[in-house]
Amino acid sequence: MVDHELVDIQEDAKTCLVLCSRVLSVISIREIETQLSLGRRPIISNWLDYIPPTRYKDPCELLHLCRITIRAQLLTNNMLPNGIFSLLIPVRLQNYLNLES
Repeated sequence: MVDHELVDIQEDAKTCLVLCSRVLSVISIREIETQLSLGRRPIISNWLDYIPPTRYKDPCELLHLCRITIRAQLLTNNMLPNGIFSLLIPVRLQNYLNLES
């Protein structure tokens, strides 16, 4: 593998961790650590830096839980992601629901 391909894969992995932390209320660090103890190597060495503590040890933020609930309801009604922008809420909240922040 060429070095620039590895960098691309690492950047994609970072993006994936950030997006996962935006759609999941809990990420099991214990499962990841178990895989590491079995000799697996992470794509990015500082993977834990990309997962907010509120996804694995602290209580999850109410704002995040609301986002998950609204997105789940939109998904149930086949309105995700386009339905986000038909909600009568401020654009900033629409962007939050669309995982842009």
